[in-house]
Amino acid sequence: MLISIKSKGKYNIQSILDKLKKVKTYDNGGIDFYSAFDCEHVIWMFLSILDFKVNLAPSSKKKILSKAISKILNTREFESENFLKLIDESLKNHLRKKEKTFFLLGTLSINNLPLRKINFGESDAKIYKKCFPKPLANNRKDFLINNRFDNDIPGYLKIVVQVKSKNFEDAFLEGIEKFEILRSLLCLMLNKSTEIRYGVSTP
Repeated sequence: MLISIKSKGKYNIQSILDKLKKVKTYDNGGIDFYSAFDCEHVIWMFLSILDFKVNLAPSSKKKILSKAISKILNTREFESENFLKLIDESLKNHLRKKEKTFFLLGTLSINNLPLRKINFGESDAKIYKKCFPKPLANNRKDFLINNRFDNDIPGYLKIVVQVKSKNFEDAFLEGIEKFEILRSLLCLMLNKSTEIRYGVSTP
């Protein structure tokens, strides 16, 4: 399974499922009613203890979990083993979606680097000195104009992180992580060793 419970044995998922029963009611005609706030609370309780073995944005996890909850509420089978199988099935359906290519655009406050590209597994980070590639630059300019932001700042390198993902939310999460890795590596490369204290505080 691609889903498991964090610190197995410490958390009782069945008790949360029992709570889910209480926020769900059925009338004589079979129409379902929810307590919206209680249901949202239960969803986040599940999210806090479930371990997704793939890197997903919180919004994607919530969508996957909500689909499983919807099924269990309709079938009225509130057993923990059945619930985990439904989440696993929902997660696998999400992963079957076709991958798309996304680009995260950013800048770094440095005007030159001895490299132009860094590979992170299946992701790439490309570094541009003057401006972004034309297709990306045009979209960025439109965004800056529409939102009344300042245009590109001189002296900043332009970074394009390319990632493949199932949706925008997951791509954004992965892109930000890759950008932070790049930024951290450059800090280690460009700062003198005497400037890095490695967690040791000195007067």
